[in-house]
Amino acid sequence: MTELIVNKDPQRIKRMFDDISPIYDLMNDLMTFRSIRRARTFAVQISGITKLRHGKILDLATGTGDLLIELRRKGSNNMTYFGLDISEQMLVRASQKLKVLHLLDNNINLVQGSIYNLPFKEDEFDIITMAFGLRNLHKPKMGLKEIYRVLKPNGVFINLESSKARRKFLQFLNYFYFSRIVPNIAGIFGHKKAYKYLADSMYTFYYPEKIKALLADVGFKRIEYWQKILGSVCIHRAIKI
Repeated sequence: MTELIVNKDPQRIKRMFDDISPIYDLMNDLMTFRSIRRARTFAVQISGITKLRHGKILDLATGTGDLLIELRRKGSNNMTYFGLDISEQMLVRASQKLKVLHLLDNNINLVQGSIYNLPFKEDEFDIITMAFGLRNLHKPKMGLKEIYRVLKPNGVFINLESSKARRKFLQFLNYFYFSRIVPNIAGIFGHKKAYKYLADSMYTFYYPEKIKALLADVGFKRIEYWQKILGSVCIHRAIKI
């Protein structure tokens, strides 16, 4: 396969997610056969949120709010929750979903903003999560530095991201499925190009070991990771010491 060049300009990414927001949840379930829900549940479990009684939680690239909702359900009523995304339309969908679930209260705040310039002070959050956001950053190390800045000492960062399976055969199957079949499904709704980008961004992104090294380079310690769904997703947990 020839080398792919993936355009990750922030404004392009924002427009793309604004455009696909109406079908985002449906496509997530269709293309993962709902298995992504189990990966999110695992990510929340290893975050340690159930052990906290007070504090602040931040979900980055929150999208339509699925991971934020899971955190809110498992966390204490005495904590404050923030969901940040670059896409206004994604946040509109998240707000609608939270209202339907009766979870949009004074404890939850939805913020439109950039991971490169988080509107929070240093050492503010006990737990920060991000799902399927890192590979869309054109400067991932810069984004991770901002995450490290706003995380408290001994705070936990959880990153759930698309991944490459260790076995070449599974890599081929995953890429064929996400680059050929999924975009054609999305094409029914007029979004084939966007989902082809998402497949290419998955294929060209880092292996789990590279993400672990990047986290360590930023300053995180006690970094662990778990691959799920036949290696197609990986969850990293890192601590700010």
